[in-house]
Amino acid sequence: MYREINRTVKAVTEDIEGMSYNTAIARMMEFMNFADPDELEKSEIAYYVADRLTRILAPFTPHLAEELNSRIGHCELVVQREWPSYDESAIGFDTIEIGVQINGKVRGTINIAPDADQKTAVDAAHAEPAIRKYTDEKTIVKTIYVPGRILNIIVR
Repeated sequence: MYREINRTVKAVTEDIEGMSYNTAIARMMEFMNFADPDELEKSEIAYYVADRLTRILAPFTPHLAEELNSRIGHCELVVQREWPSYDESAIGFDTIEIGVQINGKVRGTINIAPDADQKTAVDAAHAEPAIRKYTDEKTIVKTIYVPGRILNIIVR
């Protein structure tokens, strides 16, 4: 949740600066779809999330943002508050876990950057012992990589 709200604040900030208002709204909607109310209610960062979200909503829904701002305990107007900052360290070093198939059967997973290319994904797969045992001493016939989704290595 912490990572997602920081990503959202960064993306909305960049979208507003680039005058891409529809994209900014879409990013806030993506966050709302991601956020689980039950998880957020129990979370230690609920106030942090509500505070950031209220301030990035203000340019688009000022009346709603003012109401939310007062409900989370702020006396000053949301439009008078500083634009929220984001934690760059929470956004960076992002990795995703993708499945690795050998001849169409899932044999393991690897953690790589979301924008990693095929060579990086294949190198990461070869570094995993669980996957290497299916590829060692075999000829790689074909490699199919869907970025951010799956790596399929066909061996003979």
